[in-house]
Amino acid sequence: MMLLSVGVPLIPAGGSSCIGYLYYWTSAVPSQPTTQLERRARRSLSVPETLKRNISFYHYIFLRVIAGVYTIRVRVRVPDSKASRLAAVCNHDNLKPGTGYFMRYCKYLPLKTEERRRLNYNHHIHCSLFNLSSILKYPDETLYYDCITIKTGKNLIYNKLMMEDKKKTNEQKHEHIRNYKNELSLLSDEKANEVVGRSLKILKPSNVFQFKINEYVEAHMYVIDDEVQRFLKKPKPYDDELTVESIYSGMAGIALLYKLFANRTHNRDKTIEAKLIIEKCISILNKNSDSVSYLTGKSGIFVTAAEIYRDLGDIENAKKMIKKVLDLLPLALNKKLPDILLYGRAGYLYSLLLLKKLGWEDPDRDRLIRKVVSAILHNGIKTCEKDKPKKSTLMYKCHNKKYLGAAQGLSGVLQCLLLANTYLTKHELNNIVKPALDYLLTLRYTSGNLPSSMCNDPDHLVQWCQGAPGALHTYALAYNVFLDRKYFDAAVELNDVVWERGLLTKGYGLCHGVSGNSYAFLTLFQLTGKAKYLYRTARFVDWCLTTGRQRKVPDNLYSLFEGVAGVTYALIDMQCPVAANMPGF
Repeated sequence: MMLLSVGVPLIPAGGSSCIGYLYYWTSAVPSQPTTQLERRARRSLSVPETLKRNISFYHYIFLRVIAGVYTIRVRVRVPDSKASRLAAVCNHDNLKPGTGYFMRYCKYLPLKTEERRRLNYNHHIHCSLFNLSSILKYPDETLYYDCITIKTGKNLIYNKLMMEDKKKTNEQKHEHIRNYKNELSLLSDEKANEVVGRSLKILKPSNVFQFKINEYVEAHMYVIDDEVQRFLKKPKPYDDELTVESIYSGMAGIALLYKLFANRTHNRDKTIEAKLIIEKCISILNKNSDSVSYLTGKSGIFVTAAEIYRDLGDIENAKKMIKKVLDLLPLALNKKLPDILLYGRAGYLYSLLLLKKLGWEDPDRDRLIRKVVSAILHNGIKTCEKDKPKKSTLMYKCHNKKYLGAAQGLSGVLQCLLLANTYLTKHELNNIVKPALDYLLTLRYTSGNLPSSMCNDPDHLVQWCQGAPGALHTYALAYNVFLDRKYFDAAVELNDVVWERGLLTKGYGLCHGVSGNSYAFLTLFQLTGKAKYLYRTARFVDWCLTTGRQRKVPDNLYSLFEGVAGVTYALIDMQCPVAANMPGF
């Protein structure tokens, strides 16, 4: 049972009729009564009489929150024979027979931070096109398969969660509750399969779910395109204002998104746009920065540039970018540099391994990679020797704290060492790396989750950077390397933790959001081939598409690991689940 289509194009091909989308954006304050929202919607709509007479499909207006903006979306089906005439009336140049889409975007008006916090949950309102006051009574499950009713009568699952959430005290909400309760996790596999199967038979989900993803990707790519244009038009800063537009939080991450979008849709124009972005990132790069990791440092920018140049057939510039990565080796071997993935030596090792995967050939390649591996092993062993008694064979410090998570801790470093397993001796693998993996398992809470550090932290964090989701990737890879069943079992147990507690209140980002957690399910699907994990991926993806529930506004709203670019990347990547991979990991 495949709920995510493999190889389905992002943009559906045009058929016998042309489906058009008219987008109207408003900045309505969410706390206003529905009637006020409707009045504002009426004023924003201007549908020509010619268009009204030629519509041949049932009409809806979708009022929903996308990236903090209320969206009123009018969907119509227009016959090909009348498309050209309607295009002239509506001033839509893109409305042509067979194109599949036409659209108009009005000004994108994001809500203020204080308004975001007051978002109500009635954002999914379905109305008749020409009678906005007549709200349809049918819940969303009549349109989408993935809004399944379980123990909640006519209410959707996330409405049930909302009601439960209201019963909690403010202290619980703000200090202890970091995720929404997943009602589906309370069901046995057999019961869940029964519910899902019944819904599948009734609602034929594949096309609807794909359509839903496409809508979301399209809307967010439009927003990101605007941000890209602003970035490209900015004048070059003064020397003391140069920066590192990293993969993690900068525009290089959006270049990586564009590259993925271009590869999946065979859109060369997007590759060229990615080239413009990454070249601007390089032109304003702070040459004095000692940050060398893939996610937050200079090597990630250069590796992404090399990939883009290779895709465009510019081998000469691709080689120049590879040389720039290699020139960072002295910085990567500096004793003051931490060994962690996010902004340390393991992150630089990831860049070298990615270059090798891309076809980098050099007589000194293996020697350079081994140098970095040796430095990481040496520092991890040295840190452990200071412990009395010695508990692990490897341990790493960041800000004088022994972290355990993927971004800043032990599991992230182990992930990179396992990716580079051919550069380790059998002794190093079996007597250094393997015992460290075993020790990490002994630190788990009774819930099965992994602590964020060795400092007796409370069992709060279930996100890629800290906790079960990141560690799951490490143990799935460890099973592939060692073929030890306990690592497979550990990955499955960690997956169950993510399924139960991974609907985060922080938002939808890759680092500490729902889309990052959904990659944990894809890793298990790739390891086992079981549709159960693909289904879990689809459910978490649907949460991002449907609920609009994000309590915290990210610092970098458009970035890859914190903002809308990340969830957009995940939605594009997961449409080919066999090949999907968490970027930078």
